[in-house]
Parts: sequence; C-alpha cells; structure tokens
Amino acid sequence: MASNSEKRQALVKWAGGRDDGKLDIIPTAWIKNFDEGKWKSTSEDDRETEVAEWKHGKKTPGGTYLSYDCQVLLCSSKYPCNRLCLGGRNGSPIYEAF
Repeated sequence: MASNSEKRQALVKWAGGRDDGKLDIIPTAWIKNFDEGKWKSTSEDDRETEVAEWKHGKKTPGGTYLSYDCQVLLCSSKYPCNRLCLGGRNGSPIYEAF
C-alpha cells in the first residue's frame, strides 16, 4: 500500500534548464525533503525553490534520477489531479478542482 506522501500530488513550475517555466504534476514524494506543512505556512513571496527528482527515463550510472529545481504551486491528495486549466483572461494560470 502506498504511503500518504506517495499519494500526494504537487503542481510544480520548473526553474531553469530546458523546461524553465513549464508546469508538471508530480508526486510530492519526488520532491526531496519536502515538508508540506512548512510549505503551507510560508507565504508565496517567501517560498524557495525545491529540488525534485524526475523519475522518468533511465537512472544515472550512480543509480539515481536526475534532479531539477522547481517551485511548488499547489498540493493535492487527489490522484490523479483533475482539471488543470491554463491561460486565464490575463494570461495567468487558473487551477480548478486541484
């Protein structure tokens, strides 16, 4: 049976690299040392980027996945997350039922 952290999902915005600015939904278990309680209690302006493993494709020769910086935008226990809408009237993302 999967643990609660494996069931939690996060909407992340990648920071840097080829996917800079792109959005993805990943399990919170992929985010290294992620503390959702601390994340929720920190204001959006004070949140730092997190490091997440991208667990798709092949592992590195050392047996790990590649890691990238990301900004966590939302967290949810819905699995999978449903109805993510992007591109509101002013160009900002709209998140529904996340």
